[in-house]
Amino acid sequence: MKPGTVGSMLANPAMLAGAAGIMAQLAMQQTMQEITDHLAVIDEKVDDTLRAQKDGALARMIGVGLAIDDAMLKRERVGRVSEVTWSSLHGAAQIIAET
Repeated sequence: MKPGTVGSMLANPAMLAGAAGIMAQLAMQQTMQEITDHLAVIDEKVDDTLRAQKDGALARMIGVGLAIDDAMLKRERVGRVSEVTWSSLHGAAQIIAET
């Protein structure tokens, strides 16, 4: 390079515009990467929430199943289902319907 060439390149409007364009593109790429990273975190949190809801629904159904098994066992042994046993099944139909 000849002396003064760098100075003349920095004073050239076309060179400055090109450099500004490259800087803008790099900033946009960085912003897009940050957005992508945030979306990945959100996606993971949504998956965790859905998994927790599914686990909760399965746990309620398992509880209903155990209560029904208990009522059936008592009916087989005693020949009837007591009020206490029936009360343990209160809400079971709603849980089954929701699931």
